Amino acid sequence: FTDTSTTAEYEVIATAINNELARIQGIYAKAQEKMQKGGAEAMYKDAAKLFESISDYKDSEELAKNCYEYAECARKDALLKYAKSAMERSNYDSALTFLKQIPGWREADQLTEDCHKGIQEKKEKEEKRRQEIERRVGEVTRKAPKIVNILLAAGIGSAVISVIIAILSIVLYIINYM
Repeated sequence: FTDTSTTAEYEVIATAINNELARIQGIYAKAQEKMQKGGAEAMYKDAAKLFESISDYKDSEELAKNCYEYAECARKDALLKYAKSAMERSNYDSALTFLKQIPGWREADQLTEDCHKGIQEKKEKEEKRRQEIERRVGEVTRKAPKIVNILLAAGIGSAVISVIIAILSIVLYIINYM
């Protein structure tokens, strides 16, 4: 009872369905490949978008959700890596910028504490350095009149003493702003 025109229509429809199925299977395979390569946030997001484009096919909808979760983990891991790198260079403020974006992630909270300790230690070290410079400046300032008297007693002229005082002033300036 089928005529040739109906058979031809069925063949066209079957070919279109097969072509669409092949296209969808190709997208699915490409998305799986990207998901398995993974590693970077962008790769997982690309895979998720591909799965979303064929969300009615197999488990694509679930895999898209998984890829977004993997992407978020990759993003957080990258921020943690950047924070650790900044900490290795004692750049604690920069590290805190990264860590504030991922509270509770892996060892981020402990690293945040370590950064605050590092900042405090740097401040204490800088304060000790400042105090040492002040001590040295005070020492030189106290000794300057004695040195001038010794030079005068040795018969060195006031012009030479003026040059020495100028040099000492420059040295004090340098020490004070190091």
